[in-house]
Amino acid sequence: MTSQLDLAKAANLDVKKIILIGGFSNSPSLVSALRQKLDKYKQETGISVKLEAPRNQGSLETAMARGALLRAFDKEDGLERVSLSSYGFRLQDEFNPEAIPEHRKVKPKVDNNDGVQYVDVIDWVIKKVRRFEVLKLSCRGGEVIPASKEYRVPIYRIFSATRKTFVYEQELYISDTSTESHYKFTHKKNKGESPWFEDLLTLLTKSLRR
Repeated sequence: MTSQLDLAKAANLDVKKIILIGGFSNSPSLVSALRQKLDKYKQETGISVKLEAPRNQGSLETAMARGALLRAFDKEDGLERVSLSSYGFRLQDEFNPEAIPEHRKVKPKVDNNDGVQYVDVIDWVIKKVRRFEVLKLSCRGGEVIPASKEYRVPIYRIFSATRKTFVYEQELYISDTSTESHYKFTHKKNKGESPWFEDLLTLLTKSLRR
């Protein structure tokens, strides 16, 4: 800083103020050190240079947090995101090998409550982008997620009406390889999956009304 002041003096430039900007300008230790430097410079050269630091330092301390809150409340004008992983829910498909090819050669389970055959699967709601070319701004497979998007996944479980207490647990899975839905939970297509949030949704009730 003082060397720059010397260069300005040699060029016949009269520096009156040094203005601090940016997040680091809110550092008390930085402001104190610079003022000490300027005081020493004044003693050595007789040139007085004023240091202008941010006046409302308290607001700068929370600038990033306030910016994050503003972004959370207004997501319409944000950036698109590229999904680098797949996210899905574990659920039950009603067994239908004719309409769903992934159900073929799979042995379904019969639910004792309704007598219907089901297959335990993972529905990959958000699919990983397989290749993303930054310069060409294009992707192959997967999904480029806009700034604001809502996903709705119909999920249901069947309980016996004679039970007085029931627990419903929903698991959200994440995978770096899986992208195809409707395969049986233990199928190799779901290899690499792992629960992200277990017990994401737990509903407890003491009585079940018919």
